[in-house]
Amino acid sequence: MSSQRCGNGLLVHILVSMGYTDGFGIDVRARKTWELFPPETQSRLQVYSYDPTTITTSSSCPPLLRPGMFIIGNHTDEMTPWLPILATLCPDASFLSIPCCPWDLDQKFVKPRGFHKRSDKLPAEEELERKLEARGPGGSTSLYGTYLQWHLHEAFECGFDVETEVLRIPSSRNWALIGRRNVVATPDEQERRREAAFAKIKAVQERGLFKTRSPEGKATQEHH
Repeated sequence: MSSQRCGNGLLVHILVSMGYTDGFGIDVRARKTWELFPPETQSRLQVYSYDPTTITTSSSCPPLLRPGMFIIGNHTDEMTPWLPILATLCPDASFLSIPCCPWDLDQKFVKPRGFHKRSDKLPAEEELERKLEARGPGGSTSLYGTYLQWHLHEAFECGFDVETEVLRIPSSRNWALIGRRNVVATPDEQERRREAAFAKIKAVQERGLFKTRSPEGKATQEHH
């Protein structure tokens, strides 16, 4: 388990209490609530600013991650579109994304021209579109609705069979995308997906627009 932007640390504490003690939560700054948790939870929380542009083709897994991890991103802003890519580059990993502010890989998200008029929409995209419209007219074509569909499409391109769910949390940004299974079957196809992910990283590196948030307070680059 890896919780990106773990915030007050409560989710990490719950998972640790349930026995998931081999994971951790990261955020760009420590919260006062971290000090209230027992030592076994505190040891799983760390200040860390993730920079996906440092990932290299020689890495078996992206920084901090290990094969088989479940990567959780709760309102991770600029890291949100990177979650499926991180999971693709980490063998047997899966992800849960709860998007908030719409971000592309290195800048604020802008609706792609003609996105809603495509003839090659995935069944999962059409299902999400129906769910969004059921919650209010225009829900699927709003900026947030469009971003959810774009995020789902990008995750599918990374090889994931993506499920969507509305969570019972105190936020209007309560949609979750779950990449439980990687639908890629053959080693050759898996390698093509990895190459495509590295190509996206290289493109972001060349544009030079991605801005890593600076860690605040006492930061560490290692997890326990």
